[in-house]
Amino acid sequence: MKNGQHNVDRETGLADAYGRYAALITDQLAAIERGDETAFEIATRQRDLLARSIDGMNSDALDAEEALEVRRQVDACLDADHQLRDRLGSIHAESLAAARRLEGNRAAIRSYATHVPAGSRLDRSF
Repeated sequence: MKNGQHNVDRETGLADAYGRYAALITDQLAAIERGDETAFEIATRQRDLLARSIDGMNSDALDAEEALEVRRQVDACLDADHQLRDRLGSIHAESLAAARRLEGNRAAIRSYATHVPAGSRLDRSF
């Protein structure tokens, strides 16, 4: 990693690149858990850059052992991505439930407000 970016050059192995990609997904998940939007966005940008680099790499010259290691790293990426998507889905569901509760509360407040006479006030004479 150089200057906060995950770079892939021709000498870097494809398996290593996928391993770093999985690590970035894990970084995104950790940032979500910390509530660190900036770290999440940085990891997302780095992930996008790395993905473009991986797309440009040649996988035709891999021997059987290298291909197996690439497969392991791709599986790690898929597992990490599944965890990230599950967490984002949970956050979405939690947010939706909170918004619905808020709307329900708002409706109850409006209903209460329409039944209270305009000039009412508390009696402090006791």
